Amino acid sequence: MARRVIAHARVGHDPATIRERIRSAPRVDDFLKEYWQKCAPTWKQSTRTTATDYRRCHIDGAFKDIYVDSLTKADVAKWFAALTDNAGPGAANRCMDILRATLNKAEAWGYRVENTNPCYAVRCNRKVMRTRHLSVAEMARLGAELADMRDHSDQSLRSQAAAITLLLLTGCRRGEILSLKWGDLRPHGLRYP
Repeated sequence: MARRVIAHARVGHDPATIRERIRSAPRVDDFLKEYWQKCAPTWKQSTRTTATDYRRCHIDGAFKDIYVDSLTKADVAKWFAALTDNAGPGAANRCMDILRATLNKAEAWGYRVENTNPCYAVRCNRKVMRTRHLSVAEMARLGAELADMRDHSDQSLRSQAAAITLLLLTGCRRGEILSLKWGDLRPHGLRYP
């Protein structure tokens, strides 16, 4: 922290002014409420629901009586290690993302000195890539359902069946298939723009 203050002073920032501005910083829990009130309404509903659940279960109350400007790497590392043990690495990583974004906003709003977010000093858990392929029996059931959908009188269901069939046969992404134009179709394949 002292090195950061010296570095800020060298580029012309007054450490006393910064300290006075930050002294009005709220506790972490109070800042989370402020952040949520101002920022959460701009998020998509699914993001808001998921982030609120993680916050309620794992972040609220985790830093009792600690002010936003005095939250340290050690505080965050201890919380993150306990969260990884109790909730699992995936939930811990997601909560770390939420806390990191929250503290970035604390810096932007002047509650913390810039570039002092302690979350950046804590290493997240490795992400495990999971892949699952359909079994032969599952592919057979899916094929039968798609055949029924292609024979349906509803044009919407027939279009959905065609799109899913293209996904299965080509390995394309959903967005690639849904954005296809007639000009992209060739006798022996697809042409992407």
